[in-house]
Amino acid sequence: HRDLHFPYTTLFRSGQGLSKATAGLPASFVITAKDASGNVKIYDDVAEAGGLFDVELSYGDGTTIEVAPNTLGQPVYLGDGRYSVEYTALKAGAYSLSVRTGGIDIQCGAGEAAQCSPFAVDVEPGPTVASSCEAEAIPTMDSLVEAAAGDTGNFTIVAKDTYGNNRRTGGDLFVVLATLSTDADVQYLGYLHDKGDGTYVVTYTVEEAGAYDLAITLNKEPIRQCTPPDVGRPHLTRAYNGQTVYAAPAQCGAAPTTLTVVHGDYHGASSTTSPVPGDGLETATVGVPTGFTIHARDAFGNVRTGTGTANIPAYGDGVSDGFLVTANGPSGYTELFSTAVQRITDDSSGAGTPFSIVLGGRESTPIARDASAAAVQAVISEMHPDDPRAVRVSQI
Repeated sequence: HRDLHFPYTTLFRSGQGLSKATAGLPASFVITAKDASGNVKIYDDVAEAGGLFDVELSYGDGTTIEVAPNTLGQPVYLGDGRYSVEYTALKAGAYSLSVRTGGIDIQCGAGEAAQCSPFAVDVEPGPTVASSCEAEAIPTMDSLVEAAAGDTGNFTIVAKDTYGNNRRTGGDLFVVLATLSTDADVQYLGYLHDKGDGTYVVTYTVEEAGAYDLAITLNKEPIRQCTPPDVGRPHLTRAYNGQTVYAAPAQCGAAPTTLTVVHGDYHGASSTTSPVPGDGLETATVGVPTGFTIHARDAFGNVRTGTGTANIPAYGDGVSDGFLVTANGPSGYTELFSTAVQRITDDSSGAGTPFSIVLGGRESTPIARDASAAAVQAVISEMHPDDPRAVRVSQI
């Protein structure tokens, strides 16, 4: 046989190592040495044969990436002019695989214009590993730890392999479950939207206010929950760089987070009453004070205690909710009572300068300081003609 001639040297795909590989798994291919006439070049000296080719695996940006130890080195001579090359890449992405002899890329007999080396290799991420996956919300609403009853919370899960490479495809079945801390029978399941690119958008709605244990699992194994979230949503792109071991940010923990669900807006139809001693809802004695309790609630029956979170301001509470009670008696007698009482005190003497009242975002016409209770009541009643308010004014 004649001497090796690189234009005729070719490669056989074995395990797709010339075009595809999986992070962390060995990939391989076979080189067949040929001379200028296309004859297979066979060597009897194995030591000599091992030094004929130089193989280099580089990342897409041209920077050589470290691979698993001893996985990319001298080709191994198999005999009959064939050489086996095996490599393992840990970082997913686009690579350039060069096969050279005498410092020149082989051409597989296709000529310089169509030479086969370097080869474009796509290294895919490995299988999804729960302990590497990360869930994170947005800074303006950290839905991993805060929500309002009836509102829709959402966050994103980024699937990763064991090295920290971001997965490119979907198909993982993450389970999101919120369990009320004081009653394990109260649970809410999140809805998982698979975007098909390795990311998943989770939405949920919790109706009962309280503290919940929010568990996110894959195959019953917990994933990392990152809270508070970073500005700019870097969790969508952060991944293993191929050179240093990937480490999730410090705020990413594997334990379930505590999801605080606060009450929502006032809902009159859901509010309730309960009597106080004296049964003020059913019986009363003329001249004897009595009463009952009104529980202001949201649309889901949660008592409006006024609690909020870092990003959810309080929706108000029972103190700020105004209730009007009308007692209709015999002979058309009517009494009005309200939990919304505003006391206005005028410490000045004489008529003085007129004053005005702001109610519901509107300001009244000027009111004389010596105006009667009936006059003040009439002015206030006319402030919202499109939404009449029941008002009763008395002087003390």
